[in-house]
Amino acid sequence: MLNKAYTLGHHVSYEKYITEMQAKNQPVLKVGRTDSYLGGCVFKTQEEAVQYASANDLDYVPYELKLPNGWEQDVDCTLEKADHFCLLNDAEIIRISDKE
Repeated sequence: MLNKAYTLGHHVSYEKYITEMQAKNQPVLKVGRTDSYLGGCVFKTQEEAVQYASANDLDYVPYELKLPNGWEQDVDCTLEKADHFCLLNDAEIIRISDKE
């Protein structure tokens, strides 16, 4: 079971959010699908995320996501988007730099 994925985030905004949530001892989550939102943008690999940001001229950096149920249950692969997938369930955001 693949229990991680990658997303992209605006570095300053994400770091502020991560710092605030950690200070409150609360989970740091990427939002999954809701009635009004398809779910956050996710990729299978960090390299795919970086390539997407570069190809779309986005000033975003990759973050790892800890999928609660695994790729098959937490990611929608059915949308006709060839360049990324959509997150179905909220997932914990992990700084890649924290893992290195």
